[in-house]
Amino acid sequence: MLREASYSSIRMGLYEPARQYVAPNKPLNEISLWQKIIAGFFSGGVGSAIANPTDLVKIRFQAQRPDQPKVYKHTLDAFVSIFRAEGVKGLYKGAGPTTLRAAVLTSAQLSSYDHTKVLLGELKIFPDGPMIHFLASFISGLVTTTATSPVDVIKTRIMNSKGQYAGPVDCLTQLLRNEGPRALFRGWLPNYLRLGPHFIISLPLYEQLRMLLGAGYL
Repeated sequence: MLREASYSSIRMGLYEPARQYVAPNKPLNEISLWQKIIAGFFSGGVGSAIANPTDLVKIRFQAQRPDQPKVYKHTLDAFVSIFRAEGVKGLYKGAGPTTLRAAVLTSAQLSSYDHTKVLLGELKIFPDGPMIHFLASFISGLVTTTATSPVDVIKTRIMNSKGQYAGPVDCLTQLLRNEGPRALFRGWLPNYLRLGPHFIISLPLYEQLRMLLGAGYL
């Protein structure tokens, strides 16, 4: 929750200003898919770079086995312990692949969602509203899970590593050499089972909150 409150708030909030910057004064239906991808890549990267410590703590907790002694008592203890043992640098371990993963995720998520809404609107089957938001978020979940899977695997391996990887490129090389290309999509289904419902709930809800606040649909 702490990670989402910081990271997702920043990346979602920055997307529209970034889109306006890369496509100034253009109506929504004239903004290209590539411009939306660039806007999402930027907003996702900035959000993740700022919130990396929360992601690191989440990964460390997820890596703990129930049959092993607890490394951290609670979330605050994890932040303090990592800072004392590894310094500020320790809190930003894996920031490179984490930022890349978030940039890819946000560019895939928001650009596919945004562009699908435009395409569905042009078909004039449904008015811009909850049904289009639902369909667009469903497609966005499929696109995003596929796009982020390789980066997600590399990020997780590095954050849980004990120095066996020199960096993201070395991790990718070792994965391909030792486990083959399929390793990059390991966990696709559980990833989709997390991202798919999350997008189907969060994106339409985000649209309704925008309407309530008078900002209009994305």
